[in-house]
Amino acid sequence: MSDTRNRGRTSMPIAVIGMALRVPGATTPARLWHNLVRGRDCLTRLPAGALRRAGVSQEALANPDFVPALPTLDDVERFDADFFDMSALEAELTDPSQRLFLECAWEALERAGVVPGRAGPVTSVFGGFEGDYQQKVLSRVIDPRRDLGLSLPVRIGNSVDFLTTRVSHKLDLTGASFGVMAACATSLMAVDLAVHSLRRGECAVALAGGVTILLPRVTGYVAGVEGMFSPSGRLRPFDASADGTIFGSGVGVVALRPLSDALEAGNPIHGVILGTGASNDGNPPGKESFVAPSPGGQIQAIEAALSDAGISPETIGYVEAHGTGTRLGDPVEVAALVEVFRRHTSRSGFCSIGSVKANVGHLRCAAGVTSLIKACLALSHQTLPPLANFERPNPRIDFDASPFRVQSDARPWVAGQGPRRAAISSFGFGGSNVHLVLEEHRATPPARSARRVHVLPVSARTDAALGRRIEVLRADVDGRTAPDAADVAHTLQCGRRAFAHRACFLAEGDRVSPHALNARPLASGVAPPVAATPVFLFPGQGSQRIGAGRGLYAREPLYRELVDECAEVLRRELGVDVRALLGYVGRVDAEAEAAAVLRRTANAQPALFVVGYATARLLMSWGVAPAAMLGHSLGELVAACLAGVFSLEDGLKVVAARARLMQQCEPGAMAAVFLAERDLVPRLPSSLEIAAVNAPSISVVSGPTDAVERFCAALDAEGVGTQPIDTSHAFHSRMMEPALPEFARVLAGVALAPPKVPVISNATGRPLSDGQATDPRYWVDHIRHPVRFSDGVAHLLALPHPAFVELGPGTALGDLVRRHDASARVFPVLTPSTPADDEPTAARAALGGLWSAGVEVDWSAAEAGERRRLVELSPYPFARTRHWRDDEHAPPPDPGKALYERGFRETPLVGVAQPDTERPWIVLGADGPLVAALHERLAAAGARVASLVTGERFQRIGEGRHRVRADAREDLAAALEAIAAEGGGKPRACCTSRR
Repeated sequence: MSDTRNRGRTSMPIAVIGMALRVPGATTPARLWHNLVRGRDCLTRLPAGALRRAGVSQEALANPDFVPALPTLDDVERFDADFFDMSALEAELTDPSQRLFLECAWEALERAGVVPGRAGPVTSVFGGFEGDYQQKVLSRVIDPRRDLGLSLPVRIGNSVDFLTTRVSHKLDLTGASFGVMAACATSLMAVDLAVHSLRRGECAVALAGGVTILLPRVTGYVAGVEGMFSPSGRLRPFDASADGTIFGSGVGVVALRPLSDALEAGNPIHGVILGTGASNDGNPPGKESFVAPSPGGQIQAIEAALSDAGISPETIGYVEAHGTGTRLGDPVEVAALVEVFRRHTSRSGFCSIGSVKANVGHLRCAAGVTSLIKACLALSHQTLPPLANFERPNPRIDFDASPFRVQSDARPWVAGQGPRRAAISSFGFGGSNVHLVLEEHRATPPARSARRVHVLPVSARTDAALGRRIEVLRADVDGRTAPDAADVAHTLQCGRRAFAHRACFLAEGDRVSPHALNARPLASGVAPPVAATPVFLFPGQGSQRIGAGRGLYAREPLYRELVDECAEVLRRELGVDVRALLGYVGRVDAEAEAAAVLRRTANAQPALFVVGYATARLLMSWGVAPAAMLGHSLGELVAACLAGVFSLEDGLKVVAARARLMQQCEPGAMAAVFLAERDLVPRLPSSLEIAAVNAPSISVVSGPTDAVERFCAALDAEGVGTQPIDTSHAFHSRMMEPALPEFARVLAGVALAPPKVPVISNATGRPLSDGQATDPRYWVDHIRHPVRFSDGVAHLLALPHPAFVELGPGTALGDLVRRHDASARVFPVLTPSTPADDEPTAARAALGGLWSAGVEVDWSAAEAGERRRLVELSPYPFARTRHWRDDEHAPPPDPGKALYERGFRETPLVGVAQPDTERPWIVLGADGPLVAALHERLAAAGARVASLVTGERFQRIGEGRHRVRADAREDLAAALEAIAAEGGGKPRACCTSRR
């Protein structure tokens, strides 16, 4: 603010960070700008035939004062009720003004990159509306004497009292909600109130705006002889031919935030409000009537705004005037502006003047906020748009002697010595006056990201909406002005609410290629109603490899810090640098020799511990909080250390001693046998033992090398599959017993604590008890006893919506989990096929997979060290359907459905003599004979039929049969999609609740 005086919080600048609207000819700010720079008049003008079909009488059409023009909106009867959790009847009873304001409130926050809800910044709502849905529509079809139960929902849906509170309720906003009514000044008055609320610190973000929806939508107006309404059907502010205004429908909402906070959060900034002023005319001498303008009141508001901004009007380059196009209003408005400007400057013709009403009409309650949005667009594009319908200046206004000139064509807005500034006026019937001073924001170019690859998470409430959202995102990133890829990723990660239907994509480079969004998602899924349960898996010896984690060590500071910390401790225990063993430092000239050194038990176990521990801590720093952890053999010690059973230093000492002592035992062998434990035990010779039960049909035997080889040869002869395990010792067998006494002495000096996170015991397959965790004998026996990994996996699969992440080299444990449940969600971090340079990307890809599965993650933590901006991307693609009560012959609505509506009806079990074969039938109910009988009866009669029975989780249980959770909307949606995929239209349903 080059010449803005520093007057503390009471005059702090306020950033406009989000804008949304529905005005004639435009449903987005970008489309409005397209129309503005072309000088388009977007009013609707209809021929007599279309008006007759819409119900306009011949008598009205014959009236010489009838004008067939109107600023109107398309599809005001349509609304995405499901998105806002409204029943069909609740939506039907709600004025479209409220519904459109609700949509725009959501869009303004999304465009700002602000996630609605109590977890986000405290957000207040200011706004007012004017609508006649109740008078023009509902009153014809609802009888107050008959439909007593509808009075409350009708009042809620049609009263100004509930416009902003409905937004706060539906978006879960906890700031104050203010209903504002100041006639045509309503929305700019709402902005004025929001600015002051933000300056007082009452909220962190504010939504402000207004809406007017006039009905019927397809009509005209009677101009009359009072000079207020235009008989020509053209709105011409400041023009010699100006003959009146034209009222119409529109809605606009802006999201506001203190400039310093917006800069810190990285919100998009379309303009900065320096000052506001508001007044009322009162009843001075010369004011012709209650609805007539008064220069005195306007002067007071303009002076107040300039004083609040602390600037001279000489620095203002554009005034977005109220500009109603009336013979009285325009000269009065310019006279007031001239009076104020001439107190500060004698310059003439330096400031352009215009009015958006020439493009979209007078939108009454939405007029002021539409003007504000236009001014923000002009500042952002550094262009002065033309005044539509302007030909010659109004002779009652002496522009030549004034500071103002009418902009007749679009031209670049050349900045002077300071920043570009605009002023906006909005005046209302009854004498309300509001003026606002706006300044451009000169954004710095985005910083280049240090990351080459970015994760793009996209979500929606339905699968269809997810597809549409990906399509609009593809359009957002296509073109020369597409935002930086890192900023797009940051916006999607931190500036969007996460819905159930999810997909993740990877983008490489500085720009997101639209082709990347055409490809198959990196991960996709439907998140459960409650957060999925993250489970950490840690592999045991045998999964070690040179270079595992090297890319993380090079590119992830936390991983490097943890590995370095571990290396210093292990240097004292091992006498070698674990970083060199892993190939993180130094040169690896002979890969085979280095692998052989790492393969030694004394080296392999500490190295695996370090990789698993550091990788887990990295994911935990990204917000992935494990609900449970399961390690295989050595992996359980990693899990125990992370759960707080050992300190890190003690854990490293224990692992180093364990590995050294096991290395000193007599060599042996191990082999995987593809038999269930119960089938293996009878065949097992006394010289061998079961070392692990890894899956329902995979066990591991351990013992002397020759005994293992003979046993495997015998099994192979029987046709039973076996596979040698690349190891030098017979772990988890009696051949480990020489290590136990010394290991017990090591553990005697280690402090043990109960786990803070459930760790699944290898001994029992159940959560490690406090007594087990703190008993040194448990950890001694751990070397000797078999690993019951399969039991542990079975326990974890019973958790609600488990999502497994493998935190170590390889994918072996994930493969074992999928042998228990082929549909299990498993996300490896360090796969053997991943080059070291791609490991940071792979880790974030795993994070994206976990998010797609419904795991809560902290994207901002994953991008720590990068200062990114929130960029404006297209908002949610609403699935808008018709919600309109316009049939006076329809049966009266059920009051019980006004706030809650079921989607099915109970139907007795009857035969189907003439089934509807055009649509499938769905039978819903508890799994039992009644559902089966209905299914068979309908099928026998020739109907296509599917059954949905209640259960614990969604599952396809047969042809045309699904199990669903009764309270899970996503299960029902998935079942309906599956049924629709088999052919047919909208299904018919019958419901049973008896078994």
